[in-house]
Amino acid sequence: MNEGVESTDFSLILDAGGFSKSYGTTAQLQTDFLLKGLSMLRYDGINLSGKDFSEGGEFLQALRKKHGLDFISANIVYAQEKKQFVEPFIIKKLTTSARTAPFKKLTVGILGLCDEKESLLHARFEEAQLQSLAPVAAAQEIVRKLDKQTDLVILLYNGRFNALEALLSQIGGIDIVIMGGEYYRAEQYSDENVIIASSPSLGKYFATLAITIDKDRKITASQKRRIPLDESIQDDPKLAKLVADFDREKENGAPPISDSR
Repeated sequence: MNEGVESTDFSLILDAGGFSKSYGTTAQLQTDFLLKGLSMLRYDGINLSGKDFSEGGEFLQALRKKHGLDFISANIVYAQEKKQFVEPFIIKKLTTSARTAPFKKLTVGILGLCDEKESLLHARFEEAQLQSLAPVAAAQEIVRKLDKQTDLVILLYNGRFNALEALLSQIGGIDIVIMGGEYYRAEQYSDENVIIASSPSLGKYFATLAITIDKDRKITASQKRRIPLDESIQDDPKLAKLVADFDREKENGAPPISDSR
């Protein structure tokens, strides 16, 4: 399985969240085009972090529907009702036609978490307040369920490394973590039973995680790569056009979604 797009066997493209960096008309436009790009790249799952709510929950829901993206979060809820903001997890049933594969089907459970925060929305938003619950409490039952129903469990986590480390010490059954937030500390984790992978921010690198799985669907090896996105990488024509369209709309000052409120 591979976090990148090149694989001879099973593959997934995932994001740990933290894609929205600011607020205002330009930030709305940037987030809209960024998520359109992720949709074009066919991301399988995108976690949400507190940073992603800089323009409100309704704005995010509008973009999710517009671009057909799978946002997931097991611990972001409406503060009053404690109702999930998006699906807490997804299950992907992967298949391969590779002759060398020890099996043809793989079931993967993916859940999303972020650090706990009592209020996610600024007071300027006239919409239901959101909060992120304690990650351990939110994840315990879900991980237990996924561990029984799937071959691999992947956690998309955005936040502090110490909080993630504490979570992993209390909850078993997680095989892989894709980490955002304090991504630069991911290599400090030493438990050989869990693989933590991350990618430097600001789009300067493309990170891949390749794993080897035996016939019993157990991970036997892993390899992490960070590919610099410099001038040696040829531009994709469709994505280059997306950047040009963004620059043009930014110059014109057009908001991304007129009915986002």
